[in-house]
Amino acid sequence: MTTTVCLDQSAFIANAEAEVFAATVKTIIDKCNSSAVLAGVATLRIVQSGGTPGNEHQQAKKTFVADDSYSWPEIVGQTLEPGDSLRAVCTVASAVTLRVSGRQIT
Repeated sequence: MTTTVCLDQSAFIANAEAEVFAATVKTIIDKCNSSAVLAGVATLRIVQSGGTPGNEHQQAKKTFVADDSYSWPEIVGQTLEPGDSLRAVCTVASAVTLRVSGRQIT
């Protein structure tokens, strides 16, 4: 069975790397959008179950200017297995929002 869900409500990306979503079932990311109220650099990583976040997990990095928007094509279509996580960090707190939705397959 496939269920379409919001994986992460629109919220500001923290300025310390944090888990945005942890998969409990197979999950396909269908949409991933950001908008900026201030300038900053946002980085998204997909970390496999049991892995330690590092540069090798970086999927996308984007420099934003105020009022910029981005749809993260590098993240859309990615599949997360149970235990995998999507992590994000921004150089400036409360600068860039992130919203992620997708399908969970059970």
